[in-house]
Amino acid sequence: MQRDILIVTTDTDVTATLVVEELKYRSIPHIRFDTNYFPRDIKLTLELDQEGSFQGKFFFPGRELNFSDIGLVWYRRIGD
Repeated sequence: MQRDILIVTTDTDVTATLVVEELKYRSIPHIRFDTNYFPRDIKLTLELDQEGSFQGKFFFPGRELNFSDIGLVWYRRIGD
């Protein structure tokens, strides 16, 4: 099973939109995290155990994503 690509950006990022369209075309699992919707529409949980390991989960509208299901993070710094 392929793990998801997490695309961290904003809703005004046209380049990320083009990449998302290509990922959809190629049936590559991904999810777009538009930071301007966090924490209003996108939530997350984190759990830390006594050994210092953590796990977490994103809650996107209509979808949940465990941290362990993320294979790659693409962080876009728009405007920097």
